Amino acid sequence: VDINATLVAGSNKVQVDRLLLKTGRSTFDFAGSIGPKPASGAVGEEPSYRYDLTSDGSSLAPSESPEPALTFLARIAGVYNTVSHKLVAEQIALRSAGSGEMLGTAAVAFVDGKVPGINLAFNIHDMQVSHVKQLWPWFSARNARLWVLANLFGGRVVDANLQFQVVPGRLGNGVPLSADEVFGRFQIEGSRFDTAGRIPPIRDAVGG
Repeated sequence: VDINATLVAGSNKVQVDRLLLKTGRSTFDFAGSIGPKPASGAVGEEPSYRYDLTSDGSSLAPSESPEPALTFLARIAGVYNTVSHKLVAEQIALRSAGSGEMLGTAAVAFVDGKVPGINLAFNIHDMQVSHVKQLWPWFSARNARLWVLANLFGGRVVDANLQFQVVPGRLGNGVPLSADEVFGRFQIEGSRFDTAGRIPPIRDAVGG
């Protein structure tokens, strides 16, 4: 991790000139700002910090994926609530090469002594299958993810949505996630997927 940040005089915020994170074959290069969120006076409002980070050149390349690294542009903006210890991404926007885009929201709830709870909701429009494969979270529907990484090639995802909802302490407890905790739908066109044994690959597949 490499951070270059400056406290801007009179602005009550930290200007993040560069936040560089490298993990495995992936590189995340962001810049933006972090600072206290002004109180609105709303009932039940808790003290929080807001952040707004953008990237004009990050790359994602999971170790399990046979696809080339995905280069993307992104924006992540949201708040961290200091009382409930919840990190919220109110806006996640990602654009890959061409016209493909992913929009979403996320929340991570931190509880002492437990694995954090995670809520994710993503919508994908007109993105290459190879790019979507790179974006699939490693902790979501692991067996389905590994099958897709190894067997689905080419084509594009016309539309898709994915939701992931687990409470604190749920991940890693040895019980498979249910259809109420991780679910989604993908509409694909022009893809090829490999089948078992000597059955030829299915080409130019269309389905959801």
